[in-house]
Amino acid sequence: AMASYLTKSSRWAALEAHDPLADGNFVYCVKTTGIYCRPTCRARLARRANVVFQDEASAAQEAGFRREEVNVQSCVRRFIS
Repeated sequence: AMASYLTKSSRWAALEAHDPLADGNFVYCVKTTGIYCRPTCRARLARRANVVFQDEASAAQEAGFRREEVNVQSCVRRFIS
């Protein structure tokens, strides 16, 4: 449920667990690479200090992040129409 992923700590825990229920609730952005992806992405987890969360892909794009191209088919299909 949406309420489970409202805090940064709960979102980070979902990221660490690749929690499938987190998909669609938020995206995470990596400041060092400028990319964003969904919480179940299998990319190597970035350092917590370099991760920011956005509620949706459009917000991540507005903040200047771009989608992860390497996993574009599996990673962000559900966010990009």
